[in-house]
Amino acid sequence: MRTSSPPSASRKPNIFSTRKSGWQALVGTSDFAEIIQKKGSDEGARLAYDLFVDRILDMVGAYWPKLDGNVDALVFSGGIGEKELRRSVIERCACLGLAIDRTRNEAIDDQEGEVVKIGKDDQGKVLVCRTDQQVCTAPRTTYLDVTVRDGETMCTGP
Repeated sequence: MRTSSPPSASRKPNIFSTRKSGWQALVGTSDFAEIIQKKGSDEGARLAYDLFVDRILDMVGAYWPKLDGNVDALVFSGGIGEKELRRSVIERCACLGLAIDRTRNEAIDDQEGEVVKIGKDDQGKVLVCRTDQQVCTAPRTTYLDVTVRDGETMCTGP
C-alpha cells in the first residue's frame, strides 16, 4: 500500500534546511558580514566563522596534493569575508609556503587591476580576483513564481 504525506509535510525538510540550519541556526543570520562582526562576542558566530574557514581549508587541502603541489596561486574571489577571512585562511596555509602581505590585504580597494596580488613577494602567490557578482549572476537568473501561503514562501520555476 502506498501512502503519501500532506503537501505541508513534504515542504518542511526543505524549509528546515534553508531557514533553520547552517549559519542561521548558529547565529540567527545568514549574513556573513554580521557573523564577522559578532564573532568576538558570540560563541555561535565564532563557531560559524571557524567552520567556514575549516571548509575552505578542506578544499585547499584536498586539491593541493591532487595537483602534486604544482599550484600557481590561491585565488580569492567575491566579497564574502573579505580581508579578515583571507588572512585567517592564508595564515593556516603557511605550511604550504603561502603568506599574506597584511598591508596589501588591508588596502585591496586602493590597488588597481582585476587581479591583485596580496601574498608576500618571497612566498607562494595569493591573489584576489575582483568580481562584479551582479553582472556574473544576472545572465543566469530565471523567473521564479513566488507564493506566500500560510506564512511560508514557496518558489516554483524552471
